[in-house]
Amino acid sequence: MANWITLPRLLALFAALAALGAFLASPGGAAGGETAVERDYAAAGVLADPAPRNQSQEEADAKSAGCVTCHTNSDELTMHATPAVTLGCTDCHGGNPDVALADASLDPDSQAYLDVQNRAHVLPLYPESWHYPASANPARTYTLSARESP
Repeated sequence: MANWITLPRLLALFAALAALGAFLASPGGAAGGETAVERDYAAAGVLADPAPRNQSQEEADAKSAGCVTCHTNSDELTMHATPAVTLGCTDCHGGNPDVALADASLDPDSQAYLDVQNRAHVLPLYPESWHYPASANPARTYTLSARESP
């Protein structure tokens, strides 16, 4: 009657139950159960068109104009060491290149600086998980990035 109960089947059942238990006990993925913040990226002007196959350096520079008023130390202006790739910051990262830091003397911890930063960047849907507004990436960002809006 109990011929179907074998050690391999019991081990497989135990493994499946353990995996199910671990999944159910997890805190909702990378966001730790955090609820997404509602964002209207189109209204904020931070959505970018797909990167073009070819563009002039002037076109790429226009897509980086506001970005480089804060992000001043980059190895390459386009983040690519080869001239075969001509991209502006917003081609890959999104954001609003028309927002610029008009006063370089602003304290980065001031509300005025944060206001400029918020208008220029694509803000995260899960700010707590990203430790926003800190710029250091949290651990295991791949899963967290997958939960963000495309």
